[in-house]
Amino acid sequence: MTAGLLEAYEKHPVISKQEPCRIDVLRRFGYYSTESNGHLSEYLPWYRKGDQERWINNEVWSGGRTAGYLDACTKRKDEYKNMYPKWLIGETEFIPLVSAPKSMVLIFWKLWKREGRIEAISTSNLPGGITVEVPCYVDKTGIHAVHVGNLPIQCAATCRTSISVQKMAVEAALKGDKELVKLAVLHDPTAETIARR
Repeated sequence: MTAGLLEAYEKHPVISKQEPCRIDVLRRFGYYSTESNGHLSEYLPWYRKGDQERWINNEVWSGGRTAGYLDACTKRKDEYKNMYPKWLIGETEFIPLVSAPKSMVLIFWKLWKREGRIEAISTSNLPGGITVEVPCYVDKTGIHAVHVGNLPIQCAATCRTSISVQKMAVEAALKGDKELVKLAVLHDPTAETIARR
């Protein structure tokens, strides 16, 4: 099945140009990634070094440009700063929803309105308390995760690097520990590309 999926992606006139990193990971790892082209390139440092333009889709902010997400958020910071107090007191409609078919914002909004629930699962070959993306189905009682078992070893290895960085960043934020923030950055696979920006 992977071979057929890879061939379909490589031959597609639009996706082959929009998702070069994602397609390369499918080719190398043998598994399809749920992460976007941009996020995926952040987890695997070789896509952010050398000829990185080969792996980036500059047509969209999420296509893999270094700090693309930060730039997108920065452009909207004034809107959020002005609107957040109004959303909290109900003066105006809550955060505008994105109507993309797989938008988690939309799913969570629907669950919150209906008081639904979300099932959580983990895999035994990742540290405890870690959330991973798995296939789910949604009904009026909530989101139901489909059990998939352990991640393939090459996928779990990629996750573990990011998990360590994220744990340090969270602990640093909770404790106000600036030194731990620096250590988290030093362990981030893309720190070098950010420094060169």
